[in-house]
Amino acid sequence: VGQTSTRTLTIGGGGSFISQTGNQAALIGNGGSGNGTINLNDGTLEITTTGTIFLGRQGGTGLINIDAGDLIFGGSQPTFDDLSGNGSINFLTDSTGTLTVNLGDLAYFTGLYTSGDLTLNGANTEAFADVFQVSGSTLSLVPEPSSTALLGLGAFALMLRRKK
Repeated sequence: VGQTSTRTLTIGGGGSFISQTGNQAALIGNGGSGNGTINLNDGTLEITTTGTIFLGRQGGTGLINIDAGDLIFGGSQPTFDDLSGNGSINFLTDSTGTLTVNLGDLAYFTGLYTSGDLTLNGANTEAFADVFQVSGSTLSLVPEPSSTALLGLGAFALMLRRKK
């Protein structure tokens, strides 16, 4: 996506699968004028290769925005900012999406956040643990306190209703 020009891929539902066989690379934003953006608004995007997954390579910019849905990197972990490139994965406010990375863990995701390769609304202004939660190799946003409170209130109301 975006190898020598600007390209945008928007996924609004269903499943999409990008697979490279052998030792081929998957490139998102490659070359000086290569700007690739993937907007994941719903559904699933799985990128699997035994080669390298590049986000931002050789002066290009690669950006993945997650609003909803699931982004899965199978096989290789993505490589960010290769050869003066600029790549990142950005969660949008109130995102219900997830990011799963083969062999990803808390240390891996924290490192991405610290380096600026993982952001919330394009920035890292809060502590990692205040923004993201990790379960196994999957990362998601920490639910807003108001959302959690509403879920708790709804459960409490159901319990009261059952007692009557």
